[in-house]
Amino acid sequence: MTQIWNTSKQTIHPKVLAFTSNEDRKMDEKIFFPYDLKGTKAHGKMLHSMNILNEEEWAQLNEGLKKLEETFHKGDFKIPD
Repeated sequence: MTQIWNTSKQTIHPKVLAFTSNEDRKMDEKIFFPYDLKGTKAHGKMLHSMNILNEEEWAQLNEGLKKLEETFHKGDFKIPD
């Protein structure tokens, strides 16, 4: 499984990795993803309101999040192994 959060390439015991990562992906795909999208949208909105994201960046982020949400509701969203 790809560990996008492991930027230091540290070694993680396989039992720990299985416990913390194996079921998380399945739960994210089926339950938590809509909430992640809402949180990301709120964070992007805040960054835009503080002029950290400009109008174009905010529009691109918002459009991407809408597409992800549509994909999720169609049942086509999958987190790769």
